[in-house]
Amino acid sequence: MAIVTGIGRAVWYDVWDISDHLTAADMVLSQDAPEITTLPDTFHVHVGGGLKTAVASGQGYFEAASSGGGEAIDDIFDVRLGVSGAVLSMTPGASTVGSVCYSMDALATQHVPLPGDTVGEVQGFSFACVSGNLAGTAHDAGAFRGIIQANSALTASGNSTGNQLGILAAGQEMRLAYHIQTVSGTNPTIDITVESDDSSGFSSAATQITVTQKTARSAAIQVKAGAVADDDWWRLKWVIGGTDTPTFLLSANLGIITLS
Repeated sequence: MAIVTGIGRAVWYDVWDISDHLTAADMVLSQDAPEITTLPDTFHVHVGGGLKTAVASGQGYFEAASSGGGEAIDDIFDVRLGVSGAVLSMTPGASTVGSVCYSMDALATQHVPLPGDTVGEVQGFSFACVSGNLAGTAHDAGAFRGIIQANSALTASGNSTGNQLGILAAGQEMRLAYHIQTVSGTNPTIDITVESDDSSGFSSAATQITVTQKTARSAAIQVKAGAVADDDWWRLKWVIGGTDTPTFLLSANLGIITLS
């Protein structure tokens, strides 16, 4: 059994890696079990199949830009309270390629910039998000468990090694969550796709998800609805263009979610 220590964890919120501001972070996935107790029953009776949700929260050290509107942690969450469409990804352990990661469309519901810390202590903050509605899907976003396909500054075209994530069945979606955090170079472009194949060599790879070409920082979740017959291997592919060493700091998570 591999024990996870929590060292090297990462939390990405939209186009920011907020890990270095956090001292704790958690994500809770839940599903209601509606009660169907009737008069003859002597115990509470519940049934499965209720509504699902995901809740993420974190706490850490407060920081704000002096003029407002910046990219310090307070500025990031202050203007996004009550706004859906941000992408939140979180690792339970290491954030290296091949590690487990959970991602969700995040609706910020709480931002606590003034938690009442003791005088003389480092000022803290906390935040909370719930899963919002994800455009282009049959259900709300929920959260999905995936495998990190990229987490580095990319300067050349390439692809991830790929993972045997399984065959995408009817009633499931393959989801890609990506966070492009920094972009540099002259006229930089990146084209991101998700490919599938029935073997690890990807000799007959098929494109399943295509991300609109990006030239600036961006974050989103994109989906491919099942079924996809035979293919159980999946990978990320990217093509980079531009001059003066075009570079994209990309973190990407890929996984299957069951909708029912």
